[in-house]
Amino acid sequence: MSGTLEVAAAQVTVVDPLADLPLPADDRTSMRTFPALIEQGRVTWTEVAPGKFAFHAYLPRRYGAVGATRHGLFANGAWYPQPVIDGNTLPELEWSVQVTGPSHVVMALGNSVGGEEVRWEGTAERASLAVIPHGVIEEVGDTGVYAVARRRVRKVLIRELDTLISEAVPEAHRGQAVVVQAPLRRRLARSGPGQALVSDRAFRVFPGMRRFHRVGVAREVLPALVPLSGPVEREWVGASWAEDYAEELSGTSASDLSRWARWLPSIDFLLNSRTMPFYGEILERRYVEDDLRDDLGEMYAPHYPGPAVVQLLDDVGGEPSRRAAMEVLLSGAALSEAIPAGEPGADLLAGWAEAVPRQDYQLHVDRSVAVLRDAPDDAPAEVVRIRVDGEEHLWLAGPGPDLWTLEANPRRVTIDPGAHLKQLTRVGDHWPPKFRLVGGGWIDNINLSDRWAVAALSATVRRSGDLRNSLTGTLATNQNDLARLRVAFAHRFGRQLDGVRRSHRVAISVTSGFHHPWYREDTGTHGNFGGGVSWGWSTRVASTFPLRGSYLSAGSSVGYAPQTGEQWAGFAMGGGTVLSWHPRFALALGGSLSGAAGTGEGRKRDLGGVGGVRGLDPTEAPEGPLRTVQRMQVRWAPIRQASVPVLLAWGSELQLAAGAEVAQLLERDQVTHGAGLVAGAYVIGEVLGFEPRGVGLTFGLPLYDGQRWVPLREATPTVYLRWGPNL
Repeated sequence: MSGTLEVAAAQVTVVDPLADLPLPADDRTSMRTFPALIEQGRVTWTEVAPGKFAFHAYLPRRYGAVGATRHGLFANGAWYPQPVIDGNTLPELEWSVQVTGPSHVVMALGNSVGGEEVRWEGTAERASLAVIPHGVIEEVGDTGVYAVARRRVRKVLIRELDTLISEAVPEAHRGQAVVVQAPLRRRLARSGPGQALVSDRAFRVFPGMRRFHRVGVAREVLPALVPLSGPVEREWVGASWAEDYAEELSGTSASDLSRWARWLPSIDFLLNSRTMPFYGEILERRYVEDDLRDDLGEMYAPHYPGPAVVQLLDDVGGEPSRRAAMEVLLSGAALSEAIPAGEPGADLLAGWAEAVPRQDYQLHVDRSVAVLRDAPDDAPAEVVRIRVDGEEHLWLAGPGPDLWTLEANPRRVTIDPGAHLKQLTRVGDHWPPKFRLVGGGWIDNINLSDRWAVAALSATVRRSGDLRNSLTGTLATNQNDLARLRVAFAHRFGRQLDGVRRSHRVAISVTSGFHHPWYREDTGTHGNFGGGVSWGWSTRVASTFPLRGSYLSAGSSVGYAPQTGEQWAGFAMGGGTVLSWHPRFALALGGSLSGAAGTGEGRKRDLGGVGGVRGLDPTEAPEGPLRTVQRMQVRWAPIRQASVPVLLAWGSELQLAAGAEVAQLLERDQVTHGAGLVAGAYVIGEVLGFEPRGVGLTFGLPLYDGQRWVPLREATPTVYLRWGPNL
């Protein structure tokens, strides 16, 4: 893309916005940002006259608000040299823009839309552009808004936009705007002056669950309709309209539903891990949960997000006061004039136009209540709710660090009960401490050939807000144990991989259980008990198709069977790494060493099965006191980012894997070898349109069974049904 930019404003320079575009820090975010290899893009220019620049823009192949894919070109700004003041401030300028393109495209420029040539004039901090090959334009009811998409505009999007704008935007403030259907994979929608981008995954859920997307879409689409030039004012007024719209929505929100079901492990993980696509929008969080801040406003002018400001204004002055402040902004007043002097919240808005500070609120109770705000000196003032024995106290904290005290001997105290503030941690926000119970069950693996399964029921207790420490009880069955109860305390530390996982994990456990009858034919299913310690380290972030990262693990255990006098001790260690030369391909290498000693034959290591060579039947393969395993596997994702409706999900990815496994049993001077091939397919679908889940089959084929090479005509594959990836 090439063009000419002329800037007449004084004290304004230009920068390359694509050079400042942040890149993902992990492979999961990369796969939701780039369709293929990571690209940066660039804007180059030559100053042909004072304030006049001839430029060339090379947009990266990238999903989101800035990028070009087969779906089209989408640039919420950043397709030209970006005018800035002092190198990092977005000025409001009067724009007069003309764009020409080929005959087969539809172009949206600001709130204008057309074919081969489109013009836009307005006052804003950026000019938003979308170029859609084979695009179509459809009017959204009588709202004055046009929807644009490649080949067809989804009917559900038209219906939802019509309802949203008709119910949320006052008629006096309605004007022309454009909504473009775009390949957004991390956010449901993004907003610009007169134009909004909405993900092609928006409302692609079961009909009864479209409520879960409505608020997230409203918070980004409505600011594009606000007739103001300032980006902060547009966002906050639009968020106020979205708040009133959300209050009138029927049905249960995802946030409310999650509170009822948070005792389920899968729901608890979704709430805390932040790995679900569109996580923050679906749960209607008030602060941005996407770690990749790649919008121009986030890059050059970070500020309190609109939903958070709306809630803080409601806390300090109530909804009528907040609506009145937004009407003042709509009249063109400055932020400092939105709330009259002397009224609650006066002088707060200007502070919230700055970045959200890194801060924490700390609670201390000892015959009195003290709340400390640990924040930078320039942190803007905030409104803090403190609940003491059911009574609400309102504290205007700051600017900067501050302290609130109350002379009382309370029974219960909670800081920020509605989670309206951004904190580094919420551990310690309750006194006395609250604890959460999470329980459920799962099936990880079913051996269809030998009729055993790896399955478990579990219950976990942890302190509210504390994701580092947990106490878990598990009742499990596997290829060795008919039933086994395990109670473990785990502590996580190190680099944060997601909202739950960290790079290091240590655990100490005690166990008690019974072996399978076939596994203990000599003595029956006598009970046994034991304990162990373990440590694990991992830098892998993506769980379904990691592209990079390594892991190490080590652990030891002891056990005793009182009825037979058997006793044993064991250890296990392992490691592996993932290498990738392309986002759709990966090479996984791994190995393990495990051993056991004692009189308990049931503690010996199998040459076959899940822990050994999967192509060898563990009931027939040899066993020994020491085992080593080496694995190699090549993985390929021929299909990714698809959207195919299948029963209760939309199929999104197909993975294929093939590799080899080699194992050795060592006993005294004897070494027994085993080898096999593995191949599998794994399909990922977004269940109900939200949570990525997978199911797959792995086939293990024996090559060497410890005694001889197995002829291909005699080889019987072992089939594993898996709910985890074939990795």
